[in-house]
Formats: sequence, structure tokens, C-alpha cells
Amino acid sequence: MEIIYRSFEDLARTIRSNIHKIPHDIDAVIGVPRSGMIPAYLIGLYLNKPVLSVAGFLEAQRNGGREKKLLASEAGQRSKYIQHTHSGRVLVIDDSYRRGKAYHKVRGQLAEVEGVEFIYGAIYTTAEGVENLDFWGEVLSSRRLFEWNIFHHKSLENAAFDIDGVLCQDPPVDDDGKQYRAYIRHAIPRFVPSTPVKMLVTCRLEKYRAETEAWLAEQGIRYEKLVMLDFPDKATRVKWGRHGFYKGEVYEKSDCTLFIESSLREALQITQETKKPVFCTETMSLLQQGSSMKNELVQLDAKRRMAKKRFRNWLRRLFGGKKR
Repeated sequence: MEIIYRSFEDLARTIRSNIHKIPHDIDAVIGVPRSGMIPAYLIGLYLNKPVLSVAGFLEAQRNGGREKKLLASEAGQRSKYIQHTHSGRVLVIDDSYRRGKAYHKVRGQLAEVEGVEFIYGAIYTTAEGVENLDFWGEVLSSRRLFEWNIFHHKSLENAAFDIDGVLCQDPPVDDDGKQYRAYIRHAIPRFVPSTPVKMLVTCRLEKYRAETEAWLAEQGIRYEKLVMLDFPDKATRVKWGRHGFYKGEVYEKSDCTLFIESSLREALQITQETKKPVFCTETMSLLQQGSSMKNELVQLDAKRRMAKKRFRNWLRRLFGGKKR
């Protein structure tokens, strides 16, 4: 079954296209912790309303009148520009609604509040979840992944991970010696999963297993199996050169249902080799069967060119030059 994936860009797009469904006279927006704070702040910015956490809202209710409570949620000069209404309605928003566990907890916490009408919403929900919401953006199936919580999702228990470029930064120097060993021992973490993962598949050589395992233990990364390349040295590995296909072969033989890879080129090779989903941290995109290498690389190249153009224009403005 295909996995439905939504990125930060998708989230913002869905909010923009459904913002008209939200009553514009609400007094404030409450985000359901933790992922719900992301859409809460976006909606708050679009509607020019105060944004609070559940705890912040309850604390404000205990310590003052409505206007004072809402103003207290926005520090500094920005508070004077926020539109304040007195409808007595507050939007409670989460990123998604499936079984409603988080919502049930929040509803219980807000039940003590009198004189406020709570409007409950979610950006993404299932067909069954619609019945329990006042507002929603898009209906999805239950098998979905989001960019903002993919490294904390339960599905990682059956996932395979690359190491360099995913769990930690890529090595600045690979001399296949002292500098490389020092990098492994002191690698800077990048994305550290909060749940155990099924397997780690890396092109690091077996001779660096001890240093790799020590670093993984130090970072608290839990896994069942670590697969490394059994080559004598870096030169042999470079000459061999089948990095993406090697990872694909390991992934295909396993019962893993997701692979997390750093390189877009290798991610596409793994997808083509296995016909199984691969999440790429270079583009923060989910590749599945039918993904086109040409199209993905063209999109990546376009993003890089745009980023360089923006940087050049920023430098011109910074130093008084004219935009060309």
C-alpha cells in the first residue's frame, strides 16, 4: 500500500486553501501539543490572532480577564497589531486526527473553562475522524507520514536507516585513517529517532564497527542490526561504487517497510531496486514506486539554483549593489 506523505510545504498549502472555513472572529488559536503548535502559529499569522498552548491558555484563564489573557500570549510590540475580538470562540487545532487520543485529553483539560466556545479542528484527518471535528483541511488514509514527525513515528520500528547524512553529518574528511576515526567518534548528530529502528545500513567499513557502535550508544540510538561493508579499505569501496544498489539489496531482502537515505541519487536507486518507499533527507521527500530520477534531480537542481539566486540578491542588497 502506498504511503501518503505530507511536507511542511504541503501543510502550509492545505492551511491556505482552507483558511476560509475557519471563523475569522475567533478570539485565539490553541495548538494541541506538540505538533499542533505548527499549524496553530500559521493560522494565527494568517488570521492575525493570538496563539497559545493548552497550558498557556489554562494559565491565562486562571490569572485574569479575557483580553488580558489573550494579550499575555503575545509578547513585545507585536501584541498591539493583533486583532482582538470578543466572540467567546477559540479554535483548538492539531496537525492530524486519527484516533483522537490527544484530542480527548485536551477536551478534558478544557472542560473546566466556562464561557468559551471551543472549535475543534485538524489539518489532516481520516474519514472516520471527520465526525469528531468542527474543521478539517484534508481527509487522508491512516497510512501517512509527516515531515515534522517522521523521526518519531512508530513505523520506524520497521525501518532501515543510513547513518552518514541522516543520523549524523557527512564526514568532512575521509582519509580512511586517524581523521576519519576521529570523525566517527565525535560526529555531530543530525536526525536522531526517538523510537527503536529495525536496521542500520551503511557504507562504512567493518573495521570501523567498534567506533560506530560506541557513537550510536552514546547518542541513545536503538536498533536491532547494523550492516556494514566488508571491504579492506576505502579505495576498494570507491572502486566498487555500488552504494545505492547495495543498500537496496539489503533493504529488499529484509522485512523493512521504509528506508531513510541521505543521498537523492542513492535514494532513487534504492527505490528502483526494491519498489519500496525511501525517505530522502537531502530533499525531505518520500520516494515511492514510479518516482522519476530525472524529475527529482531537476527539481533539486531548481531549488539549489533558486537558493543561490536569493543568496546573491541578499548579498547585493547587504552591500548596496543593485539586483540584476
